[in-house]
Amino acid sequence: MHGVHVDSFLMTNGTVNPVAGLEAMPDVLVLQADKDALTHLAELPATARPSLIVVGDVPPEAMRFAIRAGARDLVEQGDAAALKSSLQDIVDELNAAVGQESGRLTAVMNAKGGSGATFIATSLAHMVAVNGSGDTVVIDLDCQFASLPDYLDIQPKRSIIEALARANELDGVAIDAFVAEHSSGLHIMAPLPDVAVAVDFSIQERMQQLIGLLRSRYRHIVIDLPRHVDDFSLPILKSADQIVMILQQSLPSVRDAVRLKTTLVREMGLDATRLHAVVNRHMKSASVELQDVKEALGEPELLLVPNHYKAVGQAIDMGLPVAEVAPGSPVTKALTRMQEKLFREDADGSNGVMVRSSSPIERLKQWSPF
Repeated sequence: MHGVHVDSFLMTNGTVNPVAGLEAMPDVLVLQADKDALTHLAELPATARPSLIVVGDVPPEAMRFAIRAGARDLVEQGDAAALKSSLQDIVDELNAAVGQESGRLTAVMNAKGGSGATFIATSLAHMVAVNGSGDTVVIDLDCQFASLPDYLDIQPKRSIIEALARANELDGVAIDAFVAEHSSGLHIMAPLPDVAVAVDFSIQERMQQLIGLLRSRYRHIVIDLPRHVDDFSLPILKSADQIVMILQQSLPSVRDAVRLKTTLVREMGLDATRLHAVVNRHMKSASVELQDVKEALGEPELLLVPNHYKAVGQAIDMGLPVAEVAPGSPVTKALTRMQEKLFREDADGSNGVMVRSSSPIERLKQWSPF
């Protein structure tokens, strides 16, 4: 296996510590099933144990120690393919973890189609590239209808699908061949509508590899996700530092936002604190008021982007960032506050006035689990 160093260690009679005598703690321990060794590992602090794969039949009385020792997998004796697959999964996670020490990953996702996730992802990424520190890349993962490059009037020459196909070969320099650079310094990656690349690889595995590479290359990665949870989005949602969910002030939009949050938090087990709800095209006169949205979602705070069709429509049609077309517009000011909250550690967290409802809509509360 490429990039993996293997040492073997023979446990003699009376030895219960499977890592005794090793100069350094391994990242992964492949252990022949042994009750005494598993018992010893189970007694060690979690931080002092390597990732564990147990080979062979584990005696019933030792199974609970294997679980307590944090065994990642149980592999039958002689099943080399299963052992290799298990090792590869752990190696990919370790490589991704190394990348996580640097770049910060933000996923932006519509709760309901047409809520404005692409516009907000593009605008935030542009502001971070201009006002923030370090390199920033924005990625469109809608393989059928990628439109993010049009918002900046720029098109990558090579597809992100091709980058995924070669993710196990790329490094921090080679990845630059798959991005386009905006005049602001922002980098863009996207699928190409007229370029087909056969997908004959594990999407999740290659996506994890690409994420690790991007984290080591960029300070900020902003990903515009399609509105569904699949092989493309799962690795991103699981590893994202923050997920920005875009909705509007309508009953169907709020209902779908509740469903999406339920999927992410209750079914996938993601930390709810990583999720930020953004009400786009906010209007004070809307029948669904902000307090109703907060109660339905179980969110104490909402991020707001006001409805200002003229500035947003002009920016999209011209293929220019809204901060350049209308720097003084309410939309630009709201997005600036949002960028400071989401991307700056020293931000004060202010994101506009929260309007309290005087007439809550009971329909929102009847089906909300929050």
